[in-house]
Amino acid sequence: MPGEIASWMHHTDEKVQRTGRLYNKISLRGTFVRGVLRRTTAVDVVAERCNNGVKELKIEQAMHNKDIIWEKEETNSSYIGKNRKVMDPYERKSVYVGKSTKPNANEGLFARRKFLPGDIVSYYSGQKLLMEDKIFINMIRDKKSEESEYQLTLGKNDQDYFGYPENLRFDISKRYRSIDEYRTTLGHKANHSFENNVDFVAVDHPVFGGIACLVANAEIDVDEEVFADYKYGITNLSWYNQERENHTNLDICSARRKPC
Repeated sequence: MPGEIASWMHHTDEKVQRTGRLYNKISLRGTFVRGVLRRTTAVDVVAERCNNGVKELKIEQAMHNKDIIWEKEETNSSYIGKNRKVMDPYERKSVYVGKSTKPNANEGLFARRKFLPGDIVSYYSGQKLLMEDKIFINMIRDKKSEESEYQLTLGKNDQDYFGYPENLRFDISKRYRSIDEYRTTLGHKANHSFENNVDFVAVDHPVFGGIACLVANAEIDVDEEVFADYKYGITNLSWYNQERENHTNLDICSARRKPC
């Protein structure tokens, strides 16, 4: 039953192990084969200790979605995950979606708890696909912008590390952009700002493998909105170009120590 304290749990060196794996203070308990997740459920870590050089965790059944089975899986252009309407256990304790503080934005991503620089704030998974799966030569510009609005790519070195092709992208297709249809990870709900408080970083997620995450670059308080720099570079997006111009003008004013 929820709240029941389990025994102390530690890792073993067996090739197939019935144990737990800790990621960001959230534990997955179940079966791992050579360190790769096979079948697990979420549990909450309530205490930690070192026993003869081995880290041990004291756990409780997860407060939410304790019966959900998590398995290693790869997404593709037509599949976004079997638990697409269930939040990642870490995500559920870290962030939520609400009305953005940006005047022209709709939804935004907010901190459910306090974060320090270097903390993972949110994950950015979705469909793993090739650019040619969504973007076609004969597409009109507006349609191309709409289809690529939520696409993200890892850096070349990260792509190589995970064995991904150079043109692989992470995407949230239009049908999944509502949190009613997809909410396993919520990093795609972070709005853009040139005064961002998170950065995109590649990470090896226990369920989704190589994906992106948002890492705090400053202290983020509870209920503070999370902003990422989209780093679009040269683009036809008018809103992005306008924000870049405004940001550049503010930098000039600050350097001259004059009000804008």
